[in-house]
This record gives sequence, structure tokens and C-alpha cells, in this order.
Amino acid sequence: FSYFFLIFWLYLILNSIFSENSLWSLRTSIFYFRYYLFSISIFYLIENELLNLKTLLFTIMLVFFILIFDLFIQYYFGQNLLGIPSVGNRHSGLFGEELILGSYLIKFFPLLLALAFLKKNDLNKLFYLIFFNPIIALGIILTGERTASFLGLILITLVSFIILKKLKHKFSYLFSLIIIFLGIIQFSPNLKNRFIDDTLNYIIEAKFNKVQNIENSQLGINKNEKKIYIISKLHHGHYLSAYKLFLEKPIFGHGVNSFRNKCIKFDHEYSCSTHPHNMPIQILSEIGIVGLAFYLTIIFCFIRNLFNKNNSISLKILSLGLILYLFPFAPSGNFFNNWMNMIFYFLIGFYLAFMRYNLLINDK
Repeated sequence: FSYFFLIFWLYLILNSIFSENSLWSLRTSIFYFRYYLFSISIFYLIENELLNLKTLLFTIMLVFFILIFDLFIQYYFGQNLLGIPSVGNRHSGLFGEELILGSYLIKFFPLLLALAFLKKNDLNKLFYLIFFNPIIALGIILTGERTASFLGLILITLVSFIILKKLKHKFSYLFSLIIIFLGIIQFSPNLKNRFIDDTLNYIIEAKFNKVQNIENSQLGINKNEKKIYIISKLHHGHYLSAYKLFLEKPIFGHGVNSFRNKCIKFDHEYSCSTHPHNMPIQILSEIGIVGLAFYLTIIFCFIRNLFNKNNSISLKILSLGLILYLFPFAPSGNFFNNWMNMIFYFLIGFYLAFMRYNLLINDK
């Protein structure tokens, strides 16, 4: 990990130096090294038993309970325990106008499960599969965050496949999750509107007939036809800008965190933002194919550990969580964002510790 991170960090610095706006990019790349120190510090605390994992588990469970209970109150009464109202058909509880509760839950849920399964206990498995997992899944769905809900269902489904041994139990659990999800959507008009109606309308321009400036020739559609977008008009515009930037400098990209400075030259609708809202697309436009190679390598390492039969359940679950964190086929935050990286490298610290623990177990 240390060698891989060092090479990646040096590449970011060199990429920034040779970019057009080098000082701007260097502000991000030079200090990127702090995330390595952060993850190693977490590993050190766990390795030397300075961080009590049992206490951490109960702390995360308590935080989850408070957040989800407050969310339920906001969903059913229109405002949470502090009087913070919902935002349309979106609910973020104690996060207020920052609509990130679902994202927060899905990012820390794998760690919670990984900590819970460090010790083999069949009662633990039943408790989390039958009681805890559905409540967390329901909480994420009620936030109205589509990406978090999608990733949450993938996580819970694959975790059940990791834990349950018999094939019929795995598919029974999956079938139950699907029925519960469809039931919740069906009997909640707001959620149905958010997850189904809005999604279809964002992808296929049916109700929103505003004039678009995105080049029809590039989209392959006529002006008189319904336009089909990737995720939504907003995302499509960002992706189109990132794609054009990638074509200009495919190998090394335009520089770390440069999308916001480069996208302003395009004039199609929704052409510009702080980032293109998709990790591989951002990587290709900013640090090129070379940067994408680093991204794919780390995902491959997580996938390999996920399917390694000799690995512990905890390591597999955390590997799955990190794969979903970097999931390439969904909207995402800024790859170089401080909040995103602090959570990611916090989880990496546990990942390294679980790898160490797994090696010790296998050596015995």
C-alpha cells in the first residue's frame, strides 16, 4: 500500500506541475499525502490496541440509531426532533439542508458490519440479517437518495451472499429484500415519485421540455424526438464536458482538480460544475488514462480480496464497501474532495488492519 500510494502521489504532483494551472492543481496534489498519514495512523491505533473496536462498533450503532430514528420522525411528521423540515421529497434528518444522510449511512455501514463480524457468532449473523440490515436499508431509502439506495441494496444483497452458506437461503433473502423494497415504493407516493417517476423523467425527457443546448448530433437524436440522457440532463452535460476534455488530453488529462476551470469554455447546458459527478469520468478528464490505471488497480485489489475464500468475512465486507465507495457506474462526489477522502482513507486504515489480522489467522 505504501509504495502504491507513494507512486500515485508523485504522479499527482508531476501531473499538476505540467498542467496549465499548476498552482491550482498543486494545492490539492501536494497535500494529498496527508491521507496516507491518516490511514496509517488508524492502522497503528488498531494494531497497538489503542482503539477499542468493540467500543467503536457500539458507537457507530448508536450514531446510526439516532440518525435513523430522527429520520423516521422527519419522514412521518415533516420535521425532525430539532424542527428541521424535509426538503421536498428528500429527507436528511440532522444533516439539515445538506442532503447527504443516505450517502453517510452507506459509506459507514460496511465498517459497522465488518466490525460486527470480526468474531464468529451465528446470533450476530441472524441479528444483522433479519433486524439491523432491513432497518438501515429502509433508512437509506427514506432519505430519497437514489444512488445511496441503489448502492445500499447492492451492499446488503452481497453481504447476505457472503454470510449465508446455502444457495436457497441467499436467494430467499434476496427475494425478500426485493419484495420489501417494491412494497415500500408502491405504498409511498413520495418515494414512488422520487425513485421511479423522477428517474424516468430525468433519463427520458418526457415532462421537462426545456430547450437544451447539448449538441443533438453528438447525442444521435432529432430535435423532434424525446432526448435520452445519462442519469439526467445535468449529469449528461457534465459528462459531455468531461468527455471533450478527455479527448483533448487523453493520456495525462488537464491536471488535478481542473474540471471546474476547464469546463467554462463549453457552452452547452449544464456544461460546468466543480466536478463531473462520476469518479472514472473525472479521473479521465483530469489525470488521464494513467490516472485511470491507478483507479482500476485499487478496485481490482478490493475485488480480489472480496472473492478470496481464505479471507475473513470482515475483510470481504470491507472490501465490498470500498468497491462500492469507488463504484464507477453511479454518480459520485469529487474524487479529490477532502470529506470524500477522509472517509475513504479512514476505511483504508481498517482495511489494512483487517488484512494484517487475516494474515495472522491464516499463519496459525
